[in-house]
Amino acid sequence: MTALNELLAQADKNPERATALWQSMTSPLREFVHVLREQTHWGQPAAVVVGHALIDMATQHRRLCAMDLATGLDTPQKAAMDALEARLEALAQDIPGVASTLIMGDPRGTTMGLHFASGVRNSLTGAYKIPTDDAQYLRLERVDSHFWENIPTESSASLPRP
Repeated sequence: MTALNELLAQADKNPERATALWQSMTSPLREFVHVLREQTHWGQPAAVVVGHALIDMATQHRRLCAMDLATGLDTPQKAAMDALEARLEALAQDIPGVASTLIMGDPRGTTMGLHFASGVRNSLTGAYKIPTDDAQYLRLERVDSHFWENIPTESSASLPRP
């Protein structure tokens, strides 16, 4: 089963979770989910669950980019960054309407994006950048968070991770 199929199955199995995720999202996060829903023609629960997974990956990736810029990444942190990028590629290749992905290393903004076949975009790069969750980003900034240890890498686990 692909990463996307597992997320879609989660949305079908637990629409209440999708509702709770939607209610916890800020306006920019909801806007991204709305665009994802329009581009894929999915129902609300599927768009919310997949959108949340993309936002989660983008938030973690942005934090790792900031760490890389500030002090550099050690081997486990670099492996986590590579794993996030691979997960985005694997997930995006199965999302209807997504032509390709965009990965950038500048943490001043978003660091991951999707190129939609329709051409819809919110960036001069031609991509629709995946927003990051500010509250989650602040939690990841904590010195003791070690969030990268929970990101499955090639040697630790397989896709997907909700």
